[in-house]
Amino acid sequence: MKRFYGFLFAVGLFSIPLKFAGISFQVLWWMDSWGDTIGMILRIILMVFGFLMWKNADV
Repeated sequence: MKRFYGFLFAVGLFSIPLKFAGISFQVLWWMDSWGDTIGMILRIILMVFGFLMWKNADV
């Protein structure tokens, strides 16, 4: 599970600069359907959640 949470963190982290470059992961396109601000908030939440779960994962 630790790899999965690390993956979530990395996707959240890399999706922010890619968003400003006009590129987005296909899986995360739904985040921008509510607007740019909500999309950025969801990306940050994804990144923070992934990091916290990765840090506290046992295996």
